[in-house]
Amino acid sequence: MKKRMWTGFLSAAMAFSLLPGGSCSQVMADGSRITKIAVDITTDFAPGESIEDGDIQISTDSSEYQIDEWKLLNEETVWEGGTVPVVEIVFSQTADPKFSYIGADNLTVRGADFTFISSKRSEKDTILTMVIKLLPVTGDVETAGEITLDGNGMLSWIPDEHTSYYRVKVYRENHKVKEVSTYGTLVSLQDVITQPGNYRVKLSGVSKYDGKDKTDWEVSDDVYFNEAMIAAFTVPAKELEGRWKKSGETWLYVNPGDHLSAAQWQRIDGNWYYFDAQGMMRTGWVAWDGEWYYCADDGHMLADSVTPDGYFAGSDGAVTGKEN
Repeated sequence: MKKRMWTGFLSAAMAFSLLPGGSCSQVMADGSRITKIAVDITTDFAPGESIEDGDIQISTDSSEYQIDEWKLLNEETVWEGGTVPVVEIVFSQTADPKFSYIGADNLTVRGADFTFISSKRSEKDTILTMVIKLLPVTGDVETAGEITLDGNGMLSWIPDEHTSYYRVKVYRENHKVKEVSTYGTLVSLQDVITQPGNYRVKLSGVSKYDGKDKTDWEVSDDVYFNEAMIAAFTVPAKELEGRWKKSGETWLYVNPGDHLSAAQWQRIDGNWYYFDAQGMMRTGWVAWDGEWYYCADDGHMLADSVTPDGYFAGSDGAVTGKEN
């Protein structure tokens, strides 16, 4: 797969005088060889931003080497949630020591978690080119807005754009009577509102990018339902069903409450589908959280199967390599 490269040049690293006893920024050299590298990286990527607008800063305080340039090797032009930034950094020596081989155990990155990919030396070991992966691009998941339980037993809310799905707990007179998870923003509670009383709902959103990232439980106001209200319930069936919607040459998926799936995977009728930041169903290769997946022409993710170009997709859909 051809990669699109965006190049940014950084100023030469500032000279640094080693303090007695050394410091965390000290360059380790073995004779005439640099054996350890330390850099500082800060990022501020967000889903929906163009790569050119992404904020990444890389620096080093070494007196033995400097950063000449860096490149983002991602093929995307716009960051999507879950995209893993892949960065190439080029170092050159500023003093006599040349570069030794630098691997994961010899690299320190301050300010960002990373995964080491590769490094190579050139120009008689005076240039070192290194490739690393950073954490997937994410957005901060926020609590839902305007949680409403209406007189018809229908629960609705305003979704947060970085939320994948919501956990819902329903209480009658402080006793939990239902707990569900939903991708939509409209849920019928008529099946549990069967007795008169005060009903309350707790709602928590789960991040699209990290399933461990959840919002605090948000609590609705109490709503009292009497026998007459319960007897008068009507079910807006069409509003409670997710549906596919054609958009140009591709498809969108509209969840209950008219909430589009976007920048996330979603399981629909037993298959997994990926929707980009604009809500468009993707086909072909999909990069997600450091892995590659393949979606067939109808959008479903391949699992325990082989892609059209001969790569094997495992039981979780992650592509592991060429079929034997």
